[in-house]
Amino acid sequence: MLLGHEMNGRRMAGTMGLAFSNELKVTHSDNEFSREKAGLPPGLNIIFNAPQVELVLEPKYLNTPLLAPSCEL
Repeated sequence: MLLGHEMNGRRMAGTMGLAFSNELKVTHSDNEFSREKAGLPPGLNIIFNAPQVELVLEPKYLNTPLLAPSCEL
């Protein structure tokens, strides 16, 4: 779910191809995980066996303007 939020943010800002140093921390192991099959955006680091699930976003990523800003957001 958190990966989906991270990727939707990139889509809304038009930054799918840019490398941001965001981190997705998950509590499970990396057994049979394939970065290529997952289609992860550049710069996204996944940390396995973390004590809690967490999405850490780079400030530069958070300051990226949206392609179609909305006052409702």
